[in-house]
Amino acid sequence: MRNTKLFAFLALVVLTAACGGKGSPNPTDPIGGNIVPTTLTFVSGENNSPVAGASVLVNGTTMTTNASGQIVVDTLSQGTTMIVTAGGFLTRTTKYQGQNTLTLWPLTRGTTSDYFDKLLHQEFFQGERLTRIPTPGTVSIVPGEGFSGVPRAMNFLDEAIPEINRFCSNARVPLQYRVADSSASGTVFRIEMDPTITTTGVTIYNPRNSEATIYRITGGVIKIRSLAHLEGNPRTILHELGHTLGLGHSSDRATDLMAVAGSQAFSPKEELAAMMLYLRSPGTASPDNDTLP
Repeated sequence: MRNTKLFAFLALVVLTAACGGKGSPNPTDPIGGNIVPTTLTFVSGENNSPVAGASVLVNGTTMTTNASGQIVVDTLSQGTTMIVTAGGFLTRTTKYQGQNTLTLWPLTRGTTSDYFDKLLHQEFFQGERLTRIPTPGTVSIVPGEGFSGVPRAMNFLDEAIPEINRFCSNARVPLQYRVADSSASGTVFRIEMDPTITTTGVTIYNPRNSEATIYRITGGVIKIRSLAHLEGNPRTILHELGHTLGLGHSSDRATDLMAVAGSQAFSPKEELAAMMLYLRSPGTASPDNDTLP
């Protein structure tokens, strides 16, 4: 009887140890049962080069990345918030979700935090949040009757499509634009000629049925005031296609196509903005914070 009670007690101890209420947040050594430290690598989102000397605040401790852009964290749980600061980059606030390489947003090509705020954060739906097309995929531009019946207008559209695709390729944005008919599905933008409007522009559609989808562009309507407007501003359609990607207006007229009355071609700064826009999750807040609901 005494032996039976002792066996039951030992079995209970083993069971409790195996099914403890709190599991180890890090991977464990399958032989020794020791917690395996987590190595995180921080790289530039522009070229994947390691970011040395970055300060990483994690678990209440500030660590500094080595020459390889790495830190080693002894205990790192899913959902742990990290704040990363580095010279020449936007401060990033993010949560650990099992990823071992994290990108930082560079301030290169003559950009500043104010430049990105103006171009990416200030003009779209909720303000201060990145809004873009879910990727990868095809973006269909469907000419309306009043547009498709104007051959010169169609020429402007046909010229703009390869240019927006070249821009996407240079910025590593996984989207392909095409001219399509009314049967197109997915991300669709109609383009129309509308003489009743005073300003050419694009209306963006995005679903508002849940917080998870609110910052995702699903389509819209591009309205052109007149053929005369296109003749006088031949880059208008390309500018409006830039808006469909999630780009707002730039403040740099000298170099940027997305400025009002701006350049005739996308700039390297705009390429970098689009590159980082599509590296980040929709809804990322200024300056580079993806931890907000």
